[in-house]
Amino acid sequence: ARMEKEQMIETAFLFIPVIGAMLMIIVAYFLKMTIFSAPKVSVEDSYYKPPTDHSPAQIGYLINNKKFKSEIFTATLLDLVRRGYIDIDDDQFDPSDNDLVFVKKEDIDINELSPHERFFFTWIFSEQIAGDKVSTHDLVVYATNPAYSPLFISRYNEFVEKVTHEGMRADFFNLK
Repeated sequence: ARMEKEQMIETAFLFIPVIGAMLMIIVAYFLKMTIFSAPKVSVEDSYYKPPTDHSPAQIGYLINNKKFKSEIFTATLLDLVRRGYIDIDDDQFDPSDNDLVFVKKEDIDINELSPHERFFFTWIFSEQIAGDKVSTHDLVVYATNPAYSPLFISRYNEFVEKVTHEGMRADFFNLK
């Protein structure tokens, strides 16, 4: 009987590490789910709107510390789409080459735009590029074709100057 009792105690001691490991796993899971989990974040409509009335070009000027990156061109174009000055023609979209067609909206008042946005709008819908419709392909050709690229660079630099001037006027970098 004594042998059986010792055997039972030895067998019980063999399960203690297994039970301890299982308890540790349960405690770790509980801690992960309650204390170390990421907080639940709800995304509201306001998340998709800029926090100010400043354009993407002005915000880019501010964020990049007075430097101008080429992505601002695209951001300005898409912001004008978002605000209803430009439409994207879904019927002419070709998924094989990702060529988007931007259409100048009728009955809009571009005088409501800031000077750099007004310049940008009239520039991309100018006769030199394509008129009332412009595709991403048109813009790439205009920027890279040696016959047109000097004019593109000149207009791009004018756009940058207008954004810079508006950034200076907004006094983003007043260090008083």
